[in-house]
Amino acid sequence: MLATSSRPWSSLTPIQALVEQACDPTLPEPNHAVNIELAELIVRKKANSAREATRALLVHINSRNPNQSLLALATLDHLVKNCGYPVHLQISTKEFLNELVRRFPERPPMVTGRVMGRILELIHEWKNTLCVHSKYKDDLVHIRDMHRLLSYKGYRFKSFDAARALADANPNENLKSPEELEEEDRAAKSAKLQELIRRGTPRDLAAAQELMKQLSGAEPDKEVDYTSQTLAELDKVQSKALLLNDMLNNAREGERIGVDGDVYDQVAAACRGARPKIQKWVEDDTGEREGVMERLLLCNDLINNALDRYEACKKGDWAKAQALVEAANPNQKAADLISFDAFADDADEAPLSGHGGLALPSGTAAAPSATEPGLTASGLPLDLFSAASPAPACPAAPALASPAHRQDPMVFFNTQQPLVPQPSASPAFGGLGSLHSAPPPAAPSSYSAPPAAADYSVPPQPSPVLSINGTRQQPAQPQPQPPKKDAFADLVDLMN
Repeated sequence: MLATSSRPWSSLTPIQALVEQACDPTLPEPNHAVNIELAELIVRKKANSAREATRALLVHINSRNPNQSLLALATLDHLVKNCGYPVHLQISTKEFLNELVRRFPERPPMVTGRVMGRILELIHEWKNTLCVHSKYKDDLVHIRDMHRLLSYKGYRFKSFDAARALADANPNENLKSPEELEEEDRAAKSAKLQELIRRGTPRDLAAAQELMKQLSGAEPDKEVDYTSQTLAELDKVQSKALLLNDMLNNAREGERIGVDGDVYDQVAAACRGARPKIQKWVEDDTGEREGVMERLLLCNDLINNALDRYEACKKGDWAKAQALVEAANPNQKAADLISFDAFADDADEAPLSGHGGLALPSGTAAAPSATEPGLTASGLPLDLFSAASPAPACPAAPALASPAHRQDPMVFFNTQQPLVPQPSASPAFGGLGSLHSAPPPAAPSSYSAPPAAADYSVPPQPSPVLSINGTRQQPAQPQPQPPKKDAFADLVDLMN
């Protein structure tokens, strides 16, 4: 048997106390402040708080007071929509579902009461939302089984309003950063691990062992790539922005768009809800993940452009919307960053032609020069195409000697070479230079040293070199060596 609410307030836990306040039968309507506080406490405390809250609500759901049961069902609905997987896991257990429909008869009655109708509505909604769109829908199979069992027994469910459920749901619920996804995944696995250990069956304990390996990182090959999940959600947001742009492109000028609840408003609301998250990620990005920053900036630009167009069309300013389209057109040529007409103001010194180059002189500058025939007053030729090309300014290379004008190599040796004067020795090492100074010049003497014998040997004739143009080029002649000074000439002068 479940515990009743007749215990004194001093023996209740904080969660049980909040449940008692939310399910007070004297309340005319649900106490939203208490419901919000209860949901925040469950999210913050974690551990066994989700199971404790759902078990405490079951007592009030099965109460004989219909008002109290409806208040408890309203609180349960609030927890399911705001507390995430820990509460989803608790409401999908067989114990909770069996206790939820405990007061249902074997055959459906002719008239369904308010409490029974609300329970059927919640089960039908969970089956069409949680069991379809949740990331952990494999753990919620018992909700689908209960829905099938009630349908087999003859209970009829109301038609599911998918539009209302879509409007109530957060379209960007799964748009989270890799860090947030990892934290959420670990919290979900911890809640599941606690539930498996609580059951204690061999099958549950084996699953708990595998789950502990994943939490401890013992199997790196099975780790989830949270960055790819974030990029996949960014693709969805980018698709919504592109969809809004396409819808605005197909809209007729003067059409009324942006009415509350229409398609334009829903898509714009989804883009508007994703923009703050993306801008925060751009500010906090450290550049560690390659390619993430580019994707964030691209998605942010698309959302901003789509929302600006939507706001302009909503106000009826179609000209502004068209201007935004033209400004965002990637095929439009961007303005040159470097101006090649920077010297356009100096028209006198370098006039420009219509094609962007230098223009030929005109007027008085194009008149023939009075001093130099064939040139204009500005110094340019009268006819640029018929004027002879000027000779190159580089010095002409020496002409090659023809084979007929080759000189006899003996002529150079038979000519008398001038004597090269010997430079005087300069003083060295400062004041010590007098010790090594040259001797004074000797007095002239009538005796002169005999001249050295002339060497009449013919030096080897170098072979001519074939130049590039095919002519034979004579190699350069060797420089003549100065005559050797007679070593006995100075000795004779000293002896005289």
